[in-house]
Amino acid sequence: MTTPTTDYTLRPEDFGAKPGADATDAFRKLFAEVNRRLKPDAGGGVPVSTVTVLLSSTYSVSRTIMESAPGRAQGLTIRGIGKRSSEIVMTGPEPLLVNADRWMGVRFYDVSFRSTNPRASFLYSSSTGGAEDWGFTNCEWRGTWRYGIGLDGPAASNCNSEWTFTGCHVNGSYDVAFLWSGMTAHAAQDQFLNFSFRDCKVEYDHGDFLRFDKGGFITVDGGQGERLHVRAL
Repeated sequence: MTTPTTDYTLRPEDFGAKPGADATDAFRKLFAEVNRRLKPDAGGGVPVSTVTVLLSSTYSVSRTIMESAPGRAQGLTIRGIGKRSSEIVMTGPEPLLVNADRWMGVRFYDVSFRSTNPRASFLYSSSTGGAEDWGFTNCEWRGTWRYGIGLDGPAASNCNSEWTFTGCHVNGSYDVAFLWSGMTAHAAQDQFLNFSFRDCKVEYDHGDFLRFDKGGFITVDGGQGERLHVRAL
């Protein structure tokens, strides 16, 4: 393992990622270090992240890289150097990221995500109040996916809300949808609220753009949309 770039920046290369090799283990070690470096929030009870994750290359992974962890955390930032200059390629059938009632206030900037496996998904997020407020700026999704982002939670729980997408590009194919909210057949789920797409380019090949089985509040403002198919059951 090399020395991290700074005390506040972590890179997959710090944990063994190498060009042309599977970087799954490197990313898992990276996120374990992110978890280790949490500190108390002076104004509340949810610990905060103390580092930024920097992606500066193309990384191939075959399994989930952000795994479930106990407790709640907030304030994680993941940055790239530009769409397709910084890219994570998922080759396996699992979710790339799993957020099980843990991370809030997460921000992604200038990163692409691509799947070569039609059973893969970008993110599975299940919440009873601990998973909300995720934002993506100048990010891109392409390739073949089962779904992009899946939001779930037990009945009558405070599920996932407050998601923003700014200047993003939704490309590729989705067997279900790019954003699938209310995935399981619980009788009641609330707080699928406030999803905003601002100045995004939406031009995927197959599937639904948004699928909200339990309804929700969605804003689409500006941008370019060749296929804006929304399903609300």
